[in-house]
Amino acid sequence: MKLLANLPDPVEYPVELECSPAVVKPGNQTELRIRVRNPKTGKPQQKFEIMHEKLMHFFAVRQNLSFFLHEHPVVQGDGSFVLPVSLPEGGMYRLLVDF
Repeated sequence: MKLLANLPDPVEYPVELECSPAVVKPGNQTELRIRVRNPKTGKPQQKFEIMHEKLMHFFAVRQNLSFFLHEHPVVQGDGSFVLPVSLPEGGMYRLLVDF
């Protein structure tokens, strides 16, 4: 049996990230606002499908792999997502969103 991905049109959607406060300090809470844009129109994406029981999955992984975070941002009325986070240490982190 051949497995098929049931994706209508596999394209990448641009994602914008805002931090408040703008400077992230270790141990302090920061609010992340995530906006997804439609790749064809450039307008904010408003509709999302549930995947693995959530609209969005957010991952943060520290470069040395000493920290891993998997959270579910909360959708807002404008289609953006908000997530409060606190990173334990300074350094390089890889941030990923899955939706």
